[in-house]
Amino acid sequence: MNPSLAFHSPEAIRNEQERLLRKQIEYVAAHSPFYKKLFSDNQIDPRTIQSLEDLKRIPTTSKDDFANNNELFLAVSNLQIIDWCTTSGTTGNPVMVGLTENDLQRLAHNEYLSFLTAELTQNDCAQLMLTLDKQFMAGMAYYLGLRKIGCGIVRSGPGTPAAQIDIIKRHKVNVLVAVPSFLLKIISFAQGTGIDLNSLGVEKIICIGEAVRNDDLSPNILATKITDHWNVKLYGTFASTEMQTAFTEDIHGDGYFLQPELLYAEILDDNNNEVAEGETGELTITHFDLEGTPLIRYRTGDICRKLSSQSKSGRNTLKIGPVIGRKNQLIKLNGTTLYPNAIIQTLKEYDLDDFLVVVEKSAVQTDEVKILITSSKAVNYELMIQQLQNRLRVKPVIIHATKSELDALRPRDSRKLIQVIFR
Repeated sequence: MNPSLAFHSPEAIRNEQERLLRKQIEYVAAHSPFYKKLFSDNQIDPRTIQSLEDLKRIPTTSKDDFANNNELFLAVSNLQIIDWCTTSGTTGNPVMVGLTENDLQRLAHNEYLSFLTAELTQNDCAQLMLTLDKQFMAGMAYYLGLRKIGCGIVRSGPGTPAAQIDIIKRHKVNVLVAVPSFLLKIISFAQGTGIDLNSLGVEKIICIGEAVRNDDLSPNILATKITDHWNVKLYGTFASTEMQTAFTEDIHGDGYFLQPELLYAEILDDNNNEVAEGETGELTITHFDLEGTPLIRYRTGDICRKLSSQSKSGRNTLKIGPVIGRKNQLIKLNGTTLYPNAIIQTLKEYDLDDFLVVVEKSAVQTDEVKILITSSKAVNYELMIQQLQNRLRVKPVIIHATKSELDALRPRDSRKLIQVIFR
């Protein structure tokens, strides 16, 4: 039986969330320097925040607030921090997120529930194709969650395709946790060496860091490229270091589910109003049962669609669609507004070695977009430009560049592949 609160009635979920909210508000009012000041500045008595409706009286917290006042968000002494994680800041400097022992246990429980959503059991053997070092929260979270599931774990890291396939064979791995675009390298290697991927025994892949669905929840080109060559079930996930909680697909693939005992989420418009079902807005989160770096009404900057709470699996909690863009990355191009993800998804349909979308301000402060591309294979650029023009309603500028030229433009020491830069 799945222990998640998500399977309880909507009334029971709300009652428990309001109990957890009162506990978290009382905690931050007593221990978080940032929220002590926010409550004082806005003349809010924390004792009056008793319901989810009351929560709306608290101003939202921005990513700039978190980056510029990072140490003020820490609600415990440094001696109570068991692990320090970092995430990228709005100023380019890493932002610290400190976790207590309770927070680490909460993180393990989060991924435990996430993996249960993707139907993992103790009979599985999972291979982690990602880093567990460099203050990277996700890798640690996946490992802790799998340990709680009780299944076999192989920490292969981001190794070469040959090494990954060898490990799958030797340890009889049937579940992968991986970045989807890395799987394309494994597929390419297998094709080049005559390896039948479908003979390896891999049944499902938990996809991290990149979406595998379009906004309408249909498989995107990245997912299709994988499943066209590999008979596996893909499960999409969405998380961030600040959230310390994951949204995960179940077998039906009809949205990413929230774990309601860990997080309360709002999808807000620019005026801080909750959007209607089916509309898009900014994911805004409030932690439950968090000690080290708790956040209240924190605007994540991620734009997603609010989906129906109805589910085929019996869950009664918020569902969201894939993240369609970052709020600070909205491009205004010749009278058209779009997110870079619209460009990226089109470019991924082609077998490019690498690409980079460069957004610059013109002399009159409108956006100019250049697409830098490198490819060792023949590409139908006329078709690519036509597809981009049809989808973007403007004709893009495409520039051929070398891999080293693209890398020179990217920020150094990023844990993620940067495909868009703003200059």
